Amino acid sequence: MSSAHPLIAFGGACVVGTLVFLALALRSHRRARSRETTAGDGPEQAPRTGSPIVARLGSLMRPSDPEAIEELRDRLAQAGVYSRDAVDLYQTVRLTLSVGTLVAFLAMLTSYLMLSMRRSRRLAQIDSQLPQALELVVFSLRAGRTLEDSIQFAAQEQPDPIGAELERCCSDFEMGRAIQDALVRMSARLAPCKALRNFVEAVLVLKQTGGNIAEVIDQIIDTLRAQAAYESRYRALTAEGRTSGLILSSLPLLVLAGVLLLEPGYLTPLLYEESGRIVLLMGLGLWTLGVAWLQRLARPPV
Repeated sequence: MSSAHPLIAFGGACVVGTLVFLALALRSHRRARSRETTAGDGPEQAPRTGSPIVARLGSLMRPSDPEAIEELRDRLAQAGVYSRDAVDLYQTVRLTLSVGTLVAFLAMLTSYLMLSMRRSRRLAQIDSQLPQALELVVFSLRAGRTLEDSIQFAAQEQPDPIGAELERCCSDFEMGRAIQDALVRMSARLAPCKALRNFVEAVLVLKQTGGNIAEVIDQIIDTLRAQAAYESRYRALTAEGRTSGLILSSLPLLVLAGVLLLEPGYLTPLLYEESGRIVLLMGLGLWTLGVAWLQRLARPPV
């Protein structure tokens, strides 16, 4: 349950940010209307703006295309609404929905990336801790203990996450489940861990045919250490490429954020024109494809 707290907090922050944006936009429109109302009663005054960021974002709510504004007024007039405030409110709500959709997409993407990173990090920790855990199992087997006692001994001595997974396996066979079934369940929970699957398959075969489990586990440990050395060397050789991929992946988002803050009117066609929406969707699709391709290039060959 604790792993979901950052995701819930991020989603709540996105919702609150969208509501705050809508409130600031409505407040900006009300101030603009009050200035227009009082403009005829006194000398013209320079408009006052609060936050420059809010003012720049507010320019997105006023499309520069006169035909779009006239079409919107005609639609409202057909509905019996003739107030200019209704036009501003409609534009504000429409922009807020667009921004909310973008924020929701970014929230889902961020949540997926956070879960993927957490999953990958935990599986990598299990892979790195597995050889030492198997060594404890071998020592216990050679001391004359059974396989169940050896796994329980390794679970008590090893830290999380491998210790927690072995402890769950011990709980399964302590509740009456066979050791083979408990190991199969653990292998299914940690399906991406190929080394653990090899260990479970070796135990299942030796339980049926008989043999020296300690020697087989020693061979598995040697294979794991050779594979870990290869992966460490591979990551060292591809560190520069992975860093370049990270920079290239984040560069479009940084440029988009900079343009949104410095010149938000430049992005107006992407929100209010049909061709702009198509270009925006194509850009998001190509960016996602590029990120996936860069991740594939940085992945070590099997």
